[in-house]
Amino acid sequence: MDKRMVGVGFLDDEGREYLTYQFHYLNGEQLFLTMATHREFEAAKVILGTTYIFNQQGTLVIRREHLNPYRLEETQSTFDPTGNYEPAPAFGDYSTLMKINR
Repeated sequence: MDKRMVGVGFLDDEGREYLTYQFHYLNGEQLFLTMATHREFEAAKVILGTTYIFNQQGTLVIRREHLNPYRLEETQSTFDPTGNYEPAPAFGDYSTLMKINR
């Protein structure tokens, strides 16, 4: 575990990482979800990735990356950042970070 960030990956039934969360430590007691990436697959290959980039001021950037043929779409919006904060977990107790629905 990096002292400045925590990454959480979720696997589908075929063992492919379809969802990842990236949290950054704000201080020793609090984390903030800064990025979530959802991937769609065709067989073993990623065909689409959608990344949500959050900041504490409520800005949201959404990037959708189509891989074949390659095309990148990007848009911006705002959101309520309240739900992106998590208490820093005790070492080895990461269950609060493993919530899929955020």
